[in-house]
Amino acid sequence: MKYGTWGEIISFKKIEYSEKFDLMELTDGDSANEDIFGDDPESVFYHKGDVVLEGNTFVKGSGSYGMYVIDGNLTVNGSLAVRVSELYNVLYVTGNLTVRNLFVTSDAYLIVKGQCKVGNLLYNDLSEGGGFFLHGKLEYSSLVTGSRASFYSLEKGYVNTSTHLLKREYEDMAFEEVVRAVLNGEDILK
Repeated sequence: MKYGTWGEIISFKKIEYSEKFDLMELTDGDSANEDIFGDDPESVFYHKGDVVLEGNTFVKGSGSYGMYVIDGNLTVNGSLAVRVSELYNVLYVTGNLTVRNLFVTSDAYLIVKGQCKVGNLLYNDLSEGGGFFLHGKLEYSSLVTGSRASFYSLEKGYVNTSTHLLKREYEDMAFEEVVRAVLNGEDILK
């Protein structure tokens, strides 16, 4: 499994802020963004072109505060787990996000301009400081959400999704343990 920050896993180049990275526009004016991020992101880290990650990937924070932009599609041929525990970090994918399993927790902040295709499990346990904004269609087989977690579709507003429940033995597990259980092929759903 790859384990690191966005900048350690994907090669980004620091660029000047541009209006095309306006968080208020990308998140349909969600006022929480202004509270969390203030004005414009301090730094923009940019990757031009599609990114394909082979195998399971665990992102732990970003290393540097700011917006990480993939100007293209992000495909993970495996599972992607994102645990960002500091504010002021955004991953913005201008194309599609495609992944086998997607786990997001804490203050992870994702914006997907295209479609988000999750082949199996989407596990969303974002805090109030996190966010998941979708411009395109969301596809998944199974969904587990925490009590504060939400998705925001720019077409439909907040998405009220039906969710699966975790089996009792998985309910109090730490995020990393749930990820490990799924990767080991354990059936965590009731």
